[in-house]
Amino acid sequence: MKSVEMGALWKRKDKNGKVFLTGNLNIFPHGQINIVIFENDYKTKDTMPDMKIYYTPVGSDMPKEDDSNIPF
Repeated sequence: MKSVEMGALWKRKDKNGKVFLTGNLNIFPHGQINIVIFENDYKTKDTMPDMKIYYTPVGSDMPKEDDSNIPF
């Protein structure tokens, strides 16, 4: 089966220098959604996820390098 590109991610830094990923994901047949991926700072067990993915509605502002509204 041929691979199909489903989206793209970019590395960004918050105001404290912490790296996160932001980008878009094509969810067929629904279309494109914006996502933000943060490292899970609250991980205390191996069974907990390493990263958390958040959906941001298309048209809203994605976090930027100097954005102070990042939840972590």
